[in-house]
Amino acid sequence: MIDFDYMKDVSWRCQMCNQERPDDKISVHSSDLTKAMGLNDMGDDIVTLNTKYCNDNEGCKKKAQRHNEDMIVKLTREHLSEE
Repeated sequence: MIDFDYMKDVSWRCQMCNQERPDDKISVHSSDLTKAMGLNDMGDDIVTLNTKYCNDNEGCKKKAQRHNEDMIVKLTREHLSEE
């Protein structure tokens, strides 16, 4: 059996509120940026944005989702302006 006790002391910083939180209180919102960057022929999930947020704070969760959505819009606009 694998002993995961070493993970009990792991912590992460929420990218939305900047608080250091224990591992079980942080989740990651992932978004595929491949198409937004114009890499359509490369496949899916070549470029992924991972945003850490407090999973027990609805505000952090919504901010993380919005952050990723905004990044997709920004990269799509930049890519289209280069064409």
